[in-house]
Amino acid sequence: TADQNIVVDECAGLIENNIQFKVSPNPSTGNISIESPIILDQIQILSIDGRIVKNITQIESQSMMINDLKPASYFIILKSGELSFHYQLIVQ
Repeated sequence: TADQNIVVDECAGLIENNIQFKVSPNPSTGNISIESPIILDQIQILSIDGRIVKNITQIESQSMMINDLKPASYFIILKSGELSFHYQLIVQ
């Protein structure tokens, strides 16, 4: 299957493969919330040049602190089994 890059606007929802996600706020200054109807196995945040700057495999909460990231554009990847969902994340 082909990978898809999807840009999500501020507080926008997304339906992909009949699965609706919400990543908010976007842009963010320190904490994001990820609403997902499925169990996520992994969350990755990548810099614009593709370096992994956060990799979370023990997901215990739908909130994620990102205040250690420098202001920039990033990609957030949500993974569940073989499914992978890609979003743009802006940190201010």
